[in-house]
Order: sequence, then C-alpha cells, then structure tokens
Amino acid sequence: MKYKKKVLNPLIAAISLLFTLLLVIYGCGTLSSFANNGNRQSANNYSPIRILSVSGAKAVSISAMGSCKIINGETKLQLMALKAGELQITCSEKGLIVNENPISAAFIRIIPDGGKIKIEESVYRGLAEIAVENKSINVINELSIEELIMSQVGREMGAGFSLEALKAQAVAARTFVMHEKSRSKFKGFDLKNLSGEGKIYYGTAVEHAPGLEAVEATKGITLKYKDEIAFTPYFSNCGGYTEDVAEVWGTASKELYLTPVPCFFCKTGEHYTWQTEITKAHILATLKASGRVCNDIFDIDPNYVVTKSGRTKTVSITSDNGKITLSLNEFRSIVGYNVLMSARSLTCRPRSGSFYFTGKGWGHGVGMCQDGANGMAKQGKNYKDILRRYYSGTGFSSR
Repeated sequence: MKYKKKVLNPLIAAISLLFTLLLVIYGCGTLSSFANNGNRQSANNYSPIRILSVSGAKAVSISAMGSCKIINGETKLQLMALKAGELQITCSEKGLIVNENPISAAFIRIIPDGGKIKIEESVYRGLAEIAVENKSINVINELSIEELIMSQVGREMGAGFSLEALKAQAVAARTFVMHEKSRSKFKGFDLKNLSGEGKIYYGTAVEHAPGLEAVEATKGITLKYKDEIAFTPYFSNCGGYTEDVAEVWGTASKELYLTPVPCFFCKTGEHYTWQTEITKAHILATLKASGRVCNDIFDIDPNYVVTKSGRTKTVSITSDNGKITLSLNEFRSIVGYNVLMSARSLTCRPRSGSFYFTGKGWGHGVGMCQDGANGMAKQGKNYKDILRRYYSGTGFSSR
C-alpha cells in the first residue's frame, strides 16, 4: 500500500496539474468568449423601436424589398409568403384586404427576408405592422435602435464629416431616441413619423458608409445623467456659444448638463454667420395664420430681451394694431425655422417692403453643436471628448 501510494500520488498530481492547465487555457478562452458574447448582447438588448408611419389611411402601398412573409399578428401563424412585389392594402367592414385577398386577422406583420421594406415612397429597415382602427389603416414600422440611428446619423451629418464627429452624433441620436421612448405615452407604438407632426426616421435613402461605421463603432452606447437616460438635443451651428435649455424650452433645472458653453470650433461652418431678407407680406401672412391680425408692420425689435449667451429671447413687433410681443422661438416657428435660422446675435433693419436680418448659427442652440463637433474632431478630439464638452456632467453607458 505504501509503495502504491508513492507511485499514485505523483501520477494523480500530474493528471491534476494537466487538468488544471487545460481548464485555465480553455476555460479562459470560454470565459473570454462568454464575456465578448455578453458585451455583444448588452449592446443589442434594447427592445425594438415602434414608429407610427401611416395613420388614418384608407389604403396603403407596401413593397417588400425581396421576398416576404405575412404573419397573423395575434396567432403568429404565417398567412402567406410572397416574392418581391407591391402589396395594395385596403380595409373593409370585415378587416384588412391584401391584393384583394381578405385577411382574417386583427392585424398583420409583413416581414421582409432582406430586412428592408418600402412604405409608400420611402424604404425603411425592419418590418411593417398593419392594423385597422376606426375603419382606417395604421402602419407601424418596427426596427432596432441601431437601424434607426443609421438613418439619423446620415440625415444629421454628411459623409464628409469626421468619423469622431459622426460617432458623437450616433451616441447623441441614440440617447435622444431612448429618452423619447422612455417618456412616450402613446399606446402600441413609441414615436410618430408623420408628415406635419415631426419626422424622426427618413429611411435608408439618407444613410452613408461613414455613418454606418460610426453607428457600428458606438453600438449600444448612450449618455446618462445620475443613472437616468439623458436628454441630448443637437443642432447645426451655435454661432460661438450654446444655449441654456431653460431659455428655449423652460425645462426644470435637473438637466444641469444643458447649460451654455463657449464653442471655438464651429467658425468654419457654413452657417456660423448668416443674413436673410424676409418680405413684409410673408411676415403679415404668417402672423395672421397664427391668429395675430394686423395690416402693416413698422418695426421689429429683436433685442427686446436677450439671454446671457447672446440670443434674442423675446421679439417686439410694432404694427398698425399695436405692439405684438412674441418669444423668438415662436417667431421663428411662425416665419419658418429655415428662414430665420437662429436667435444668436440677431439684428433687424427695415427695408422697403421687407426686413433684413443677420445672425449667427443655425438651430435652437441647446446641446451639441454639430459643426463644433466636426471642428473638435479635426483637432484630434475623440467622440467622448466631444460629448463631454456639450453634455457636461453626463456619463457613458453601454447595454
């Protein structure tokens, strides 16, 4: 027994050591793989975004970009499979009709095999869900957050923007959407994408390769403030200084990260300075449409009240019907946001039959200056540096 014990102990020890080494080698690889898979999952575990894309229609045209399946939304059973082609969907007293075929389902889901679907004139990623409500058709486009952000980055920044600026835009847009979704009070969908009510998704037409790279590089990353998803608005050009959120939207002071910051990086932007001439007839017509009736305007004073960042807060209009006082935000909405581009360093001089305005920047001024982000990127700053500057005090979160 003693002899056997002496022989077996080294053998057992050797086997045990070999087993341990194998466990370390392969176990670490397994753990590493598990960790990577976990990271991949954590970047993708946001629930789908549901966007109301058509509302109150009597008929809608939907085309699958390739073959597709039509699924009963309630039972999840496949109703039919189709090759590429246009689907004409109408509604009757009994429900939906697809290409003249009555469908016995409360709602259907059209799932394209290629991951893209055309709703009316725009090509979107994801799938389409169609339902009848009040004898009319509603269409919801369901897609992942990353698919939505691919379009938003392309829409907000051109392919010529620096990659780090595009990455900053991807994180800001992703955070903004998640913030809006978390506060959505709609039933059955998260956001609206209807003409006249604010577009949030412009489909694949505006996507570009650098934007897709930026989305992939920042997948799942958002900004948080005190463990809550941050509110991350952005705009084209601040004209040298961003604005306090309270001055534009009167938001409570909990959004302390949306305070004015100087911006030295947007001066080369196309809209750092601007000038425009607006006819008196246009201003009178748009004032009348908003319920302010007057027949003539003698003067517009844009310096009635000015914020600390140099933006006009209130504008005073002298008319034949007395003074009309409006917030600059409201005045911009009346005459057109793309007509009167910003409130910073605003001046106004009357001319014969018109008013001549000058100013700095383009947009509301709250949050990230997109031209400034590009300027920072060109100076070697990365996307995290950019976001920390414009949303000071926020932190990064990856799910």
